Amino acid sequence: MSDPSNQIIEFFHHVDAATGGYPSHLLERLADKVWDSGIRYSRRVLFSEAERKIHEAGATVSDKASPRLIADIMRNADGVTDDAILDLWSTLLAKAASGDDKEIRPIYFEVIAKLSPKDALTLSLYGSEGMAVAYREDRAEGAKKYGAGTFMDSEARRAYIYSQGINIDELTFCHDALTRQGLLQTDKNHNYNLTVFGKGFCQAVIARSKKSP
Repeated sequence: MSDPSNQIIEFFHHVDAATGGYPSHLLERLADKVWDSGIRYSRRVLFSEAERKIHEAGATVSDKASPRLIADIMRNADGVTDDAILDLWSTLLAKAASGDDKEIRPIYFEVIAKLSPKDALTLSLYGSEGMAVAYREDRAEGAKKYGAGTFMDSEARRAYIYSQGINIDELTFCHDALTRQGLLQTDKNHNYNLTVFGKGFCQAVIARSKKSP
């Protein structure tokens, strides 16, 4: 039996020959239209969100900002239409444009490209200040129960996740994907926490710039 994909290709070649290539040209124009629309949307959201974040930080566009870094961020964000992923790119753009770029590493661009929207939201959850507070509470409670440097409690972190309207059991695939990227790890009680690499990523990509005094 011949390969169905080859049959489809042969069919389009036949139609193209009979019509002067009209179907292929039509699909190309449609693809161009969709791509152009995606770029316009991503640029609009990227710029407006970056501007808002710069304003919220009390910062301004710096004359020491790296044009190359800004161009790299814009190029990587082009065509992205999911708001959760665009939020990450806009944070990077805001930091790059205001000169707060010392923690931005090119490898982070590769990480963002591999995140699903739900992965991004999950990572934002683990990189949030609320989760950091819950982590400290669990560490203190674990030391109280088991002795310092042994097991951590998990109640505060689980409670925080549920308080955000998230069922922790629904994060299984995200936990696996983020662990494979080196962003999450499990502790002795099999609870998930940020790795050192994950903390650096969240500090650069998720955490907002500190407000200028």
